[in-house]
Amino acid sequence: MNENNNDNNNEQYEELTRTIEPEALKMGAVQRIVSIFTAPTALMQNIKTYPVILVPYLLCVIIGLASIPASLQWTDMYMRELSHISLELYGVDLSGWTDLQAMDVYGDFEMAGIVDIVATVGLGFGMIVGPLFAALIGAVLLIVVSKILRGSSRIGQWFSAYMHIYVITAIGGFVTYALIAATGNFLDMTSLAALLMPGGNVSMPMFNALSAVTIFSVWNTVLVYIAAKELNDFPAWKAGVVGLLNFVFGIGIYVATFAFTFIMWDFSARALGL
Repeated sequence: MNENNNDNNNEQYEELTRTIEPEALKMGAVQRIVSIFTAPTALMQNIKTYPVILVPYLLCVIIGLASIPASLQWTDMYMRELSHISLELYGVDLSGWTDLQAMDVYGDFEMAGIVDIVATVGLGFGMIVGPLFAALIGAVLLIVVSKILRGSSRIGQWFSAYMHIYVITAIGGFVTYALIAATGNFLDMTSLAALLMPGGNVSMPMFNALSAVTIFSVWNTVLVYIAAKELNDFPAWKAGVVGLLNFVFGIGIYVATFAFTFIMWDFSARALGL
C-alpha cells in the first residue's frame, strides 16, 4: 500500500514538475544573432526546437550587399593576377583581362560599361542567392555524415544551423575583401598563407589550401562541431568527426575552384599549341 502511494506521489511530482517547468522559448532576432558569437551552444539547442532561417539569411544578404564595392576591387585585382600568371606560364593572356583593358584604352566605353554592370548585377545576385545555396549544400552534406554516424538530426535543423553559421562566412568575406581593397595586396591577411606563404599565388595548390585556413573558417568549424553535438546529442568524438570533415571539404572546394581555371588553361594552351 505504501509502495503504491509512493508511486502515485512520484507521478504527481513529475507531472507537477512538467507543468511548472518553463518550456524552451524561441529566441528573438537580436538574441539569435548575438548568440552566434556569445552563446553558440544555447543557439544550437534552440535551433533544435525552432529551426528558422529568415533572420540569419537577411543578415547574410545585408553583409553581402555591403561588401560589393570591396568585392569588385577584389575581382579586379584577381583578374590582374590571373593575367600576370597567364603571361608568365604561356606567354599570352588567357584570362581576358587584356581585352577588358583594351576597351577602356581604345574608347569602347559602352562595352566596358556593360561589362561593369553585368559584373555588379551578377555579384549582387550571388550575394542574395549564395547564402541559401551554401546553406542547402552544407545541410545536405552534414545530414548525410550525421546519419552515417547514427545521429538524430533532421535536414531542416541543419539548414537552419548552417544558415546561422554562414553569418560568420559573410563577415569573413566582408573583412577579407575590405582588407585586400584597403592594402592593395592580394593576400588574405586572416589566413595561414599570410604567415607561411606570403609570396605565393593562386596557381599554387598549397597556397590556396593555406588561404582557405582562416580565422573565420576555423570559427565555422567550431560552430559546426557544436551544432553536430547538440542537434544529434553526439559525444565529442562524433561531433569532432563532423566538424573535421566539414573543414576538409571546405578546403577541398576552395582549392578545386582555383585549380579549375588552370586546368582549363592547360587544355586551351595545348589546343592553341602554346
